[in-house]
Amino acid sequence: MNMNRAQRTLAAPAMALLVAVACASPASVDAALTTSVAVLGSDETTTIAELADGRPAVVNFWATWCEFCIDEMPALEAVWVDLDGAVTFVGVDREDRAEDALVLAAETGVTYPLVEDPDGSLFRQARGLGMPTTLFVTGAGVIVHRHSGPLTEGQLRDLIEAHLGVTA
Repeated sequence: MNMNRAQRTLAAPAMALLVAVACASPASVDAALTTSVAVLGSDETTTIAELADGRPAVVNFWATWCEFCIDEMPALEAVWVDLDGAVTFVGVDREDRAEDALVLAAETGVTYPLVEDPDGSLFRQARGLGMPTTLFVTGAGVIVHRHSGPLTEGQLRDLIEAHLGVTA
Protein backbone atom coordinates (compact mmCIF):
# COMPACT_ATOMS: atom_id res chain seq x y z
CA MET A 1 0.00 0.00 0.00
CA ASN A 2 1.40 3.37 -1.00
CA MET A 3 0.68 6.05 1.64
CA ASN A 4 1.88 9.62 1.73
CA ARG A 5 3.47 11.11 4.84
CA ALA A 6 0.20 12.66 6.15
CA GLN A 7 -1.65 9.35 5.77
CA ARG A 8 1.12 7.48 7.58
CA THR A 9 1.07 10.06 10.39
CA LEU A 10 -2.67 9.58 10.86
CA ALA A 11 -2.56 5.80 10.46
CA ALA A 12 0.15 5.13 13.06
CA PRO A 13 -1.93 5.99 16.17
CA ALA A 14 -4.92 4.09 14.80
CA MET A 15 -2.79 0.99 14.20
CA ALA A 16 -1.28 1.25 17.68
CA LEU A 17 -4.77 1.36 19.18
CA LEU A 18 -5.89 -1.68 17.16
CA VAL A 19 -2.84 -3.65 18.26
CA ALA A 20 -3.40 -2.66 21.90
CA VAL A 21 -7.04 -3.73 21.79
CA ALA A 22 -6.25 -6.98 19.98
CA CYS A 23 -3.50 -7.89 22.44
CA ALA A 24 -5.24 -6.73 25.59
CA SER A 25 -5.28 -9.41 28.24
CA PRO A 26 -8.65 -10.23 29.77
CA ALA A 27 -6.93 -10.59 33.15
CA SER A 28 -9.62 -8.70 35.06
CA VAL A 29 -12.28 -10.85 33.40
CA ASP A 30 -10.45 -14.03 34.38
CA ALA A 31 -9.99 -12.71 37.91
CA ALA A 32 -13.72 -12.14 38.28
CA LEU A 33 -14.47 -15.70 37.20
CA THR A 34 -11.73 -17.30 39.29
CA THR A 35 -12.02 -15.26 42.48
CA SER A 36 -13.12 -17.36 45.43
CA VAL A 37 -16.62 -16.49 46.63
CA ALA A 38 -18.84 -17.78 49.41
CA VAL A 39 -21.86 -19.84 48.46
CA LEU A 40 -24.86 -17.91 49.77
CA GLY A 41 -26.05 -19.33 53.06
CA SER A 42 -23.18 -21.74 53.65
CA ASP A 43 -19.56 -21.91 54.76
CA GLU A 44 -18.51 -23.28 51.37
CA THR A 45 -16.49 -21.31 48.85
CA THR A 46 -16.27 -21.74 45.10
CA THR A 47 -15.61 -19.75 41.95
CA ILE A 48 -17.89 -18.90 39.06
CA ALA A 49 -15.57 -20.91 36.79
CA GLU A 50 -15.97 -23.97 39.02
CA LEU A 51 -19.74 -23.61 39.01
CA ALA A 52 -19.77 -23.30 35.21
CA ASP A 53 -17.54 -26.38 34.85
CA GLY A 54 -16.73 -25.65 31.20
CA ARG A 55 -20.30 -24.81 30.19
CA PRO A 56 -21.52 -21.41 29.00
CA ALA A 57 -22.81 -19.29 31.86
CA VAL A 58 -25.15 -16.45 32.66
CA VAL A 59 -23.87 -14.52 35.69
CA ASN A 60 -26.39 -12.12 37.18
CA PHE A 61 -25.44 -9.50 39.78
CA TRP A 62 -28.46 -8.68 41.95
CA ALA A 63 -29.35 -7.26 45.36
CA THR A 64 -32.33 -7.11 47.69
CA TRP A 65 -32.22 -3.31 47.47
CA CYS A 66 -32.55 -3.37 43.65
CA GLU A 67 -36.18 -3.43 42.48
CA PHE A 68 -35.19 -4.15 38.87
CA CYS A 69 -33.16 -7.15 40.08
CA ILE A 70 -36.13 -8.54 41.96
CA ASP A 71 -38.43 -8.03 38.97
CA GLU A 72 -36.17 -10.03 36.62
CA MET A 73 -35.48 -12.97 38.95
CA PRO A 74 -38.53 -15.02 37.82
CA ALA A 75 -37.41 -14.65 34.17
CA LEU A 76 -33.92 -15.88 35.03
CA GLU A 77 -35.38 -18.83 36.94
CA ALA A 78 -37.72 -19.77 34.06
CA VAL A 79 -34.91 -19.81 31.49
CA TRP A 80 -32.58 -21.65 33.90
CA VAL A 81 -35.18 -24.39 34.34
CA ASP A 82 -35.93 -24.61 30.60
CA LEU A 83 -32.25 -24.94 29.68
CA ASP A 84 -31.85 -27.86 32.09
CA GLY A 85 -28.10 -27.46 32.63
CA ALA A 86 -27.07 -26.54 29.06
CA VAL A 87 -26.12 -23.11 30.44
CA THR A 88 -25.02 -22.53 34.03
CA PHE A 89 -26.72 -19.68 35.85
CA VAL A 90 -25.04 -18.00 38.82
CA GLY A 91 -26.66 -15.27 40.87
CA VAL A 92 -24.21 -12.97 42.62
CA ASP A 93 -25.76 -11.18 45.58
CA ARG A 94 -24.09 -7.81 45.86
CA GLU A 95 -23.60 -5.86 49.08
CA ASP A 96 -26.37 -7.46 51.12
CA ARG A 97 -26.81 -9.35 54.33
CA ALA A 98 -26.84 -13.05 53.46
CA GLU A 99 -29.98 -13.60 55.55
CA ASP A 100 -31.92 -10.99 53.57
CA ALA A 101 -30.71 -12.42 50.26
CA LEU A 102 -31.75 -15.95 51.23
CA VAL A 103 -35.24 -14.77 52.14
CA LEU A 104 -35.62 -12.97 48.81
CA ALA A 105 -34.31 -15.96 46.85
CA ALA A 106 -36.87 -18.18 48.55
CA GLU A 107 -39.68 -15.67 47.93
CA THR A 108 -38.85 -15.44 44.22
CA GLY A 109 -38.37 -19.19 43.84
CA VAL A 110 -34.78 -18.98 42.60
CA THR A 111 -33.07 -22.39 42.45
CA TYR A 112 -29.90 -21.64 40.46
CA PRO A 113 -26.62 -21.33 42.41
CA LEU A 114 -26.18 -18.14 44.44
CA VAL A 115 -22.93 -16.67 45.73
CA GLU A 116 -22.06 -13.61 47.81
CA ASP A 117 -20.26 -10.38 46.93
CA PRO A 118 -20.58 -8.59 50.27
CA ASP A 119 -18.29 -5.67 49.46
CA GLY A 120 -18.96 -5.33 45.71
CA SER A 121 -15.38 -6.26 44.76
CA LEU A 122 -16.42 -9.03 42.39
CA PHE A 123 -18.85 -6.65 40.70
CA ARG A 124 -16.01 -4.18 40.16
CA GLN A 125 -13.66 -6.91 38.89
CA ALA A 126 -16.31 -7.98 36.39
CA ARG A 127 -16.66 -4.34 35.31
CA GLY A 128 -20.33 -4.17 36.22
CA LEU A 129 -22.00 -0.96 35.15
CA GLY A 130 -25.31 -0.80 36.99
CA MET A 131 -27.80 -2.99 38.73
CA PRO A 132 -28.70 -5.53 37.68
CA THR A 133 -25.74 -6.51 35.47
CA THR A 134 -25.78 -9.79 33.59
CA LEU A 135 -22.67 -11.36 32.07
CA PHE A 136 -22.71 -13.89 29.25
CA VAL A 137 -19.68 -16.17 29.53
CA THR A 138 -18.47 -18.79 27.04
CA GLY A 139 -17.55 -22.29 28.11
CA ALA A 140 -13.92 -21.18 27.82
CA GLY A 141 -14.52 -18.53 30.47
CA VAL A 142 -14.58 -15.45 28.24
CA ILE A 143 -17.12 -12.75 29.01
CA VAL A 144 -18.59 -12.04 25.58
CA HIS A 145 -21.38 -9.66 26.58
CA ARG A 146 -22.43 -7.46 29.50
CA HIS A 147 -25.98 -6.25 29.90
CA SER A 148 -26.87 -3.54 32.40
CA GLY A 149 -30.49 -3.25 33.42
CA PRO A 150 -33.33 -5.71 33.82
CA LEU A 151 -34.05 -8.42 31.28
CA THR A 152 -37.33 -9.97 30.28
CA GLU A 153 -37.51 -13.69 29.65
CA GLY A 154 -37.57 -13.08 25.89
CA GLN A 155 -34.58 -10.74 25.97
CA LEU A 156 -32.62 -13.23 28.07
CA ARG A 157 -33.36 -16.05 25.64
CA ASP A 158 -32.32 -13.89 22.67
CA LEU A 159 -29.04 -12.86 24.35
CA ILE A 160 -28.18 -16.45 25.27
CA GLU A 161 -28.71 -17.53 21.68
CA ALA A 162 -26.85 -14.54 20.20
CA HIS A 163 -23.83 -14.63 22.53
CA LEU A 164 -23.58 -18.22 23.75
CA GLY A 165 -25.02 -20.06 20.74
CA VAL A 166 -27.53 -21.98 22.83
CA THR A 167 -31.18 -21.95 21.84
CA ALA A 168 -33.12 -20.98 24.89
